[in-house]
Amino acid sequence: MRRKPKLKPSSEAFKVLNLMKTDAKTSVKELVEKTGLSKTQVYSARHYLKKNGLLKTLPMTGIAPKLDNIQPPIASKVVQKAVVKMNRDIEMRDQKITALQSELNRVRHMYMDQLAIVRYLEVKLMQFVESNLKGN
Repeated sequence: MRRKPKLKPSSEAFKVLNLMKTDAKTSVKELVEKTGLSKTQVYSARHYLKKNGLLKTLPMTGIAPKLDNIQPPIASKVVQKAVVKMNRDIEMRDQKITALQSELNRVRHMYMDQLAIVRYLEVKLMQFVESNLKGN
């Protein structure tokens, strides 16, 4: 399993992160003004932070006044059939994977058994050859 590399954010990234902690809606222009960095440095710092999971922004919307107008989503029969088919395909794929894994384990055990027999026969052959050489 590959280890994740240790994160080494730059001082610019720390400046951007600290400002965005206080106000996540801060625009790039405001970040440039407050940090004194160039626009490119701010963009690259934000990209680095987002790419490494240190900065995640989620959209917030005010839905309280609109609660009375909410309608449940309507999925067509085509979409429902597609979802059912996709789930069935995933189930079949998982069953095939399980079958292949069990077959692989069976073959692996057979191979190990055969390998043990071959090693045993090699030892016996060497003993036979040595005993015949000593007899001559």
